[in-house]
Amino acid sequence: KVKEHAFALFRRGQEVAAKRGLILVDTKYEMGYDANGVLCVGDEVHTPDSSRYWVQGSYEKRFAEGKEPESLD
Repeated sequence: KVKEHAFALFRRGQEVAAKRGLILVDTKYEMGYDANGVLCVGDEVHTPDSSRYWVQGSYEKRFAEGKEPESLD
């Protein structure tokens, strides 16, 4: 269940990032179950503190040139 929710959150994060010209590269999620057994996210989601972003517009050119991606982490 945790894995399923983590991948769903990541896919959604990628969609939102792409609309803003960014690539969500990786992130972390802190999850746990509450007293009622409900899975909850326990920390921030997709912030610069928990995620790594690359600038979509410059990614392909920099990759082709062997350069590091323009990063916003």
